[in-house]
Amino acid sequence: MIELRPPNVEVRLGHTVSGSVTWDMDRPPDRVVARIGWVTEGRGDTDDEYFGEESLDLAASEFGSLNRLEFTLQVPADAPVSYDGKILRIMWVVEGRLFLPWAKDVVESAPFRVVA
Repeated sequence: MIELRPPNVEVRLGHTVSGSVTWDMDRPPDRVVARIGWVTEGRGDTDDEYFGEESLDLAASEFGSLNRLEFTLQVPADAPVSYDGKILRIMWVVEGRLFLPWAKDVVESAPFRVVA
């Protein structure tokens, strides 16, 4: 699960988005990665671009039944802002990925808005 602080966050270009990736498993994943990016939806081809991929330090976490790793990622100053039009949408997400050696990787995302 990805949690953003504050929830339903709106971020200005060049500023940061913070949150945490949490999981509840018997064994720890090999690695946890968080990244931010934008994706398009609408007519024509879809597009996406991701920035600031950050491998989270698993050694800083105490493994147990519930684990939480914190992240802070910066939105580039020259990136597109969020847009919700009739023909095109630009949506920003934080994506968290758990790399699991015993199963398919777990990927989850949480949306947020980017404004000028």
